Amino acid sequence: MRKEYLRRKATVAEWEAEHLIDGIPFGHCNREWEALKAKMGPGDEVWFWSSDDESWKRMMGWEGMALVRRGEIVDSFLTAIS
Repeated sequence: MRKEYLRRKATVAEWEAEHLIDGIPFGHCNREWEALKAKMGPGDEVWFWSSDDESWKRMMGWEGMALVRRGEIVDSFLTAIS
């Protein structure tokens, strides 16, 4: 996953509210979400990321969530592919 794929950051609470599926944050990806949260430290950020529009047009798109520390991606997980 490349840094230029980072699209939007929000707080853990905001992401969980936005991605609540059947009462579970991130639904079938909850285990990955919880693992990402467990790695968070002070000052870390959680970002939504997505490959570029061209990759989605070619049915090669992918997106997910990333843990960013001091401007560097330290972990991520995949939530969708085309």
